[in-house]
Amino acid sequence: MAAKAPFVMKIKYYLPTKDNMGKNAEHIDYIANRPGADKGELEPENRSVEVEDDYVEYINARPGSHGLFGESTEKEMDIDLVQEELRNHNGLVWRMILSLREDDAVRLGYCNREAWEKVLQSQIKTAAEKMGIERTNLNWCAAFHEAKGHPHTHVVFWEKNPQRTTGRLASDELQGIKKTFAGEIFREERLKVMMEKSAMRELVRSEAKGSLTKAKEVVKELKRVADSGSTDLKIVFGTSAGSLPPELIREKELAQKLYTLSRELPGKGQAAFQFMPQNVKERALEVADYTLSRPGFEQEVSKYLMAQEQLARTYSSRPEQIKAAREKAYQDLQKRVANLVVRGAADLNMIEKQDRWEERNKTLQTGRTVNIVWKSCWRAVERERQLCEAQAEMQKRISSRKQSLQKNNSAENGRHRENNLERSNEE
Repeated sequence: MAAKAPFVMKIKYYLPTKDNMGKNAEHIDYIANRPGADKGELEPENRSVEVEDDYVEYINARPGSHGLFGESTEKEMDIDLVQEELRNHNGLVWRMILSLREDDAVRLGYCNREAWEKVLQSQIKTAAEKMGIERTNLNWCAAFHEAKGHPHTHVVFWEKNPQRTTGRLASDELQGIKKTFAGEIFREERLKVMMEKSAMRELVRSEAKGSLTKAKEVVKELKRVADSGSTDLKIVFGTSAGSLPPELIREKELAQKLYTLSRELPGKGQAAFQFMPQNVKERALEVADYTLSRPGFEQEVSKYLMAQEQLARTYSSRPEQIKAAREKAYQDLQKRVANLVVRGAADLNMIEKQDRWEERNKTLQTGRTVNIVWKSCWRAVERERQLCEAQAEMQKRISSRKQSLQKNNSAENGRHRENNLERSNEE
């Protein structure tokens, strides 16, 4: 047997036929005066979950005109005027029942008319807007019935100036109305659960970010040990894990998945999951699934999904809807982690580009050094060559000058001999 939903809403519409007009007026008398109708007296304090057998007799016997209430909090509704209006109303009329399980009603304080009055007076116009009924065009009345096991409220509402011609409500209209009332009734509890859900989601995200940071360190360390310039997956991850610090060893598998993904990223564009091609998205989701299934994440993920299930049960007890809510919550968490995965893979690519740039600069720097040395040697050799040439030229000039002097001396000596010979002949 399926569990009863904590909050139940039933709603029917009635066309403006003569028969329905009369029945709508009779329905007002029924909900206002039937046994169990709360006519506004103070409730006994400290009620238990079990309703005493004589309690129904008490609320039926106590004095009071009727249990009908509406928008005004200052005076009692005139039941005769409401019935007269419905007998002559030419538009659609909707009848609605809002019900809680008794344990929830007691825990949340919805075992009396006053609490239900506050909910309806604050939310019914918002609910009507979900149907396209303007707030100023709404008339309504209600009565609270204390019933063992399921305290509930009957609500009747209609348009002052009939505009809507379709009585049947679409599924989104029904869901919108139900969420409006349930959201207010369970507001404080839902707020606590939502805070817990947000806390678990942020905790998972933070831990995933930490694991991915360590995975990037694993890749950097393995590449350093294997070959600082290597991009071969087998070479990088074939390196013994013994070369890793203890705190990084357990991240080696995640590091390998992250490194593989980094090889598939497009070479340009923003590193965000939503902008990735389909094959990259699928790979990133697989890495996210792996991350979320690891022992360090299971407890937080379970609490996160349980909180979402608790929120979903506010509106429904149908297993397929609860399952759908859990799946939607997991997919949201999965995509958040997948976005971190894509960013981590992009970071690895940036690290590799930086490594290649530094290696290229190192090579260029080495080349520049060799070039500088070679140029220095060449300049030294060139200076030595020029010095030798200069010395040879100087030696050549000296030798030539000596030869010229010798030649001149020989000529001068010849002239002297000739002169001496001539003087000897004259004598």
